[in-house]
Amino acid sequence: MSDNVTPPAYNTADPEKTYVLILHSLYLASSVTGITSIIGLVMAYVKYDGAEEWARGHYQYAIRTFWLGLLYASISLVLCLAVVGFLMLFGVFVWFIARSVVPIVKAIDRKPMDDPRTWWV
Repeated sequence: MSDNVTPPAYNTADPEKTYVLILHSLYLASSVTGITSIIGLVMAYVKYDGAEEWARGHYQYAIRTFWLGLLYASISLVLCLAVVGFLMLFGVFVWFIARSVVPIVKAIDRKPMDDPRTWWV
């Protein structure tokens, strides 16, 4: 007995969506590795100009996340001399994780970032 059943057709991958998901996943991974966000930053700068409109906001958001995170972490490190910086570093860590997870959830549905220029989440 031979069944001539054709497997269901699968949608081809959406390259822009995949790129955005990889970018934000690299940011999330940097909370453990500490370095992969630099790769994500380069990816965001490279793709920004030719991106679809919904993805351009993701790239802008990722670029701002990197530079704001660096600013916040630097200020927190200086303030570690006054002990309050340790608490601030933890806050920056949580902020960075949130700014990495929220865009992943939005990118899964190809939704744009609400306000890519925000300083918050």
